[in-house]
Amino acid sequence: MYQFLSSFAFFLVTPLLSLYLSETFHATKDLIELALSGYTIVLLLARPLAGGLADRFPRKPMLLLCLFCFLLCFGGYLLAASLLSFVLVRALQGISSGGFTVINNTMVLDVVAPDRRNEAIGYYGISTNLSMAIAPLIGVWLYATMQNYASLFWAALCVAGLSFFVAAGIRAEPHIASDRKDPPEGFFSFL
Repeated sequence: MYQFLSSFAFFLVTPLLSLYLSETFHATKDLIELALSGYTIVLLLARPLAGGLADRFPRKPMLLLCLFCFLLCFGGYLLAASLLSFVLVRALQGISSGGFTVINNTMVLDVVAPDRRNEAIGYYGISTNLSMAIAPLIGVWLYATMQNYASLFWAALCVAGLSFFVAAGIRAEPHIASDRKDPPEGFFSFL
């Protein structure tokens, strides 16, 4: 459920961010593309790092830390006074989102029987896809109704906060940190 809620918060604001940047910071189309793509770039870089950290540290506290940073970023959007500050908040949200999505997957795999893991990951994906289908419609409706971006960011902050509290209430299997001595192989093996 918290995966659905966090995705919902994210997709609530996503369709209107380019308009927000244009109207609020008078950003050009090229700057808007750069500002918004930064999220995806840092998310992609954060995921392998988060996977390695999820093997070394307790997962639930890491999940909650990432979700908390994720929800604070919606408040950061409210406080962003320049395009640069918006980009920095967006990058932090990409890092935290990359972290909690990977950690969430590993926590699912920890508790689901091996013969049902594919099914469980499928439901996890459905929760994201469902939020992707519903949240933008509600975000556009909310903006059309309220005629300001602040209410949109506040709504996303509240939904992300609810996601955090739902995640805080889940039962997580104890995780024993990896004591692997051999060096990892592959991308980011230098960690």
